[in-house]
Amino acid sequence: MLKQIFFLIPAAGFFLVPAFIPATRNFAPGLAVLCGILFSIFIGNPFREKTSKMTSNLLGATIVGMGFGMNLIEVLRAGGLILYPTDTVWGIGCDATNAEAVEKIYKLKQSENKTSMIVLCRDADMIVRYVNKAPGIAFEVMEMATKPLTLILPGATGLAKNLIPEAKTLGVRVPDHEFCNKLLRKFGRPIVSTSANISGEETAKRLKDVVQEIIDGVDYVVNPRFEGKPTLKPSSIIAFGEGGEVEIIRN
Repeated sequence: MLKQIFFLIPAAGFFLVPAFIPATRNFAPGLAVLCGILFSIFIGNPFREKTSKMTSNLLGATIVGMGFGMNLIEVLRAGGLILYPTDTVWGIGCDATNAEAVEKIYKLKQSENKTSMIVLCRDADMIVRYVNKAPGIAFEVMEMATKPLTLILPGATGLAKNLIPEAKTLGVRVPDHEFCNKLLRKFGRPIVSTSANISGEETAKRLKDVVQEIIDGVDYVVNPRFEGKPTLKPSSIIAFGEGGEVEIIRN
């Protein structure tokens, strides 16, 4: 009990003194860190039982966060494949501008249909950089969507050639998903999104549903703690023509 009281008095001081004496604000943080180190060496943690679990969780989150920043983006830039959660189901992804990476996905999925993969974009501004003939109504519909919606848009450009069909259309989606949005913002380019399964087999809704062959075939598996709250079903799909023609492919 004495340890805890001895700890709380200076701790409170480091919060209160700078609030009332502005001149101390420049050196108070450094002094607080120094005192904390000395306290831990000579007295120890007076709240060990209450803080041990919290410390473990914070350390784990920090390691995961460092891995996200240091490795995932590098894998994408190097042409690697990732297995990651989206707003719908788990997907296989890569740099959508890298033809070799796109080809790796086709081989991994054993897919003969090389025109079925879509890309995720951060926002409408990113979409128009890679689709130059999309009608305005497409973006209006996207803004009004209340569930995951994939748009098939004309005028695909600037992406891997083996990702764009002869019709020059492109399937794009702006995900309502915290992890995907952060990833797209950091990477700065569209990312391929295709279901994490062998072509023709059942779609893997969660990481535990992904077969080992797919897991072994990618270069980075995202921690499932970033899964969020996916719908666990495919998105709706609407195709748009240059003149604003609309076709609902999947509701």
